[in-house]
Amino acid sequence: MLKRVIENLPVRLVPALLVLVAAAVETWHAHGSTSTIDWLPWAIGIVALLGAVTLPTPIRPPRLGSVAACALVLLAALEALSAVWAPLPAAARDEALLVALYAACLAIPLVTLRDERDRAAVTLATAGTSGVLAVATALVLATDPGRPDLLIGGRLAFPISYANAQGAIFLLGVWPAVLATADPRRNAWIRACSAGAAAASLGGWLLTQSKGGLVALAVSALVVLAASPLRLRIATVLIGLCLVLLPASVPLTEPFRHQAGDATAAIRHAGTALLLASVAAICLTRLLIVLEDRLTLPPPATRALSRVVLALGAVVAVAAVVAALAAHHAVAAAGHHAWQSFRTPPARESAATHFETLGSNRYDFWRVALKGAGDHPLRGAGARAFGPIYLRERATDESPARAHSLPLETLLEDGPLGLALLVVALGGGLLAALRLARVSPTGAAILGATSGWVAHTLVDWIWTFPAAGMIFFLLLGTGLSAGGSPVTRFARPVVIAAAAAAALAMCVTWLSASLTERALLAGDPAHLSLARRLDPLSPEPLVAAAILDPAPKRAAQDLERAVALAPASSALRTLLAAALLRTNRHAEAVRQLEAAHRLDPRNTEIERQLRRARGG
Repeated sequence: MLKRVIENLPVRLVPALLVLVAAAVETWHAHGSTSTIDWLPWAIGIVALLGAVTLPTPIRPPRLGSVAACALVLLAALEALSAVWAPLPAAARDEALLVALYAACLAIPLVTLRDERDRAAVTLATAGTSGVLAVATALVLATDPGRPDLLIGGRLAFPISYANAQGAIFLLGVWPAVLATADPRRNAWIRACSAGAAAASLGGWLLTQSKGGLVALAVSALVVLAASPLRLRIATVLIGLCLVLLPASVPLTEPFRHQAGDATAAIRHAGTALLLASVAAICLTRLLIVLEDRLTLPPPATRALSRVVLALGAVVAVAAVVAALAAHHAVAAAGHHAWQSFRTPPARESAATHFETLGSNRYDFWRVALKGAGDHPLRGAGARAFGPIYLRERATDESPARAHSLPLETLLEDGPLGLALLVVALGGGLLAALRLARVSPTGAAILGATSGWVAHTLVDWIWTFPAAGMIFFLLLGTGLSAGGSPVTRFARPVVIAAAAAAALAMCVTWLSASLTERALLAGDPAHLSLARRLDPLSPEPLVAAAILDPAPKRAAQDLERAVALAPASSALRTLLAAALLRTNRHAEAVRQLEAAHRLDPRNTEIERQLRRARGG
């Protein structure tokens, strides 16, 4: 009796749903931080969960899913190994742990989900997660518009603190919501609420004004409309969403135009407009469903209209190409202007929206990444190496940690082998989703969300935000899942042992970071020695000890050991130089500042301190 109840209840969905909950909480309470201490607890829980789900009767994953998961695990191992030659070994280790977390999120649906109904439940929950986050954000905007952390540069950055990653989280739920709305087999109110979630998620992305998100939407729309037989229904849903969001687009982009002054009223109006657009989408969809029930077209007519929609899209594309060729000189001039705008970002954006300019420093980021990949053609420069390399080679005043392009960054840091492993992992998932999209609305939802996210990673820094990555890899694994026979008795202990080892590695790292943070907050260095023993790669406990130690000589010694752990850190060398100056070791301080200046030659503060030290 109990066995039958368990089999009928969706207990097997619990691990996947817990991943979504972890991503939502990471977004809301940890503010989508990339700090190890913020996301590692979720990583420990999810990896431990992977081990736990192997205790019942897990499903044997399909071959393509196994290959994708193994590729991610090998990528994590390669990045852990790169700590030997990476400029920041602790950061390389953190990147390896992050990839291990993503591998666990990919593996959980592979060994738990059994059929189409399970996959549909996960995609519907993804749509709900994104929609609820968007509505909750809108409520904060409408009720507390004076918060200083809501916008950065007139663009929504709350709650994740980075506009492009926040836009990526919203967009991950758009296609699951759109396909749930377009699926005629679903309950009418589920379809209507899904439309509301799609409108809320799209409106949230519009508030972020992420141009990388616009690329993701365009690519994913083309892929979904080309692959799914439901393209007529999908097009209808998209048209309805456009009708709802077009009137709201003015208040949703209004905060950007008020960034130089008081934007409180504009923020409140934006939050209200997003809530109203979501309600309008629900009402409009419910009305259309009633009309659809009364005006049902026969299957031949539906297929004919679907072909017409596809043909019209092809005609529009051909017409655009013809018009571009006919206006060759105008297009060339516009392209030249866009290229110059891309290469030389404006000092301050004066356009009505962030979408109207191409200016950014990505050209310089990508230039440095390509040059670094050429300098390290085989094994790569090591995980998280882009940040130190860019400080040394940059032509701007920015100091990004990531290259804002996942393929270029992977090629630089992990070499051709790392890039190949990444392509296998992502490509396998996209191929499975493409196959599934031809026969299932759920497959089309997964294909849209995952292809859009991959396109977004080409031009934006979203990989390092676990809140977005966990959802993406959960969807990727859901598309790869196919059910099957139980795993062999030999496979189960191997998975449990691997999950336990990964959880232990994450646990000691998190505990060390927690002890360090607690020591700084309390002003008590008592537990810093334990933090150093738990994480011998990290210089943070040594830096904390130097900050809390009243004796300048001992502080300098701690910082010398920290610099030995991360010799490519100009910030650590600058701190060490200041400590050496306090102990009257001027010559050594000058050498450290000279090394810091070589690592970061455009840093005017280091240059100023160097002149002062030489003069002293």
